[in-house]
Amino acid sequence: MQGDDGDLARHTLVVPMTAHDTVVGLVQFSRAKGSEPFGERDRALAVELAARAAVCIDNARLYRREHERA
Repeated sequence: MQGDDGDLARHTLVVPMTAHDTVVGLVQFSRAKGSEPFGERDRALAVELAARAAVCIDNARLYRREHERA
């Protein structure tokens, strides 16, 4: 996003990426100036995407840990 006069994003949605009750990061979704605000369906999709990404990140960490042990 830019300053007041040159905003690129008008609406922003930030969702925690949670795997096994642990936050592994945040994901940010933004919509351009002139677009609709995020609705409930958008929020539900964002939560689902964040959850799936969190599981992938957690699996990658577990794989790396096991690979280092081997």
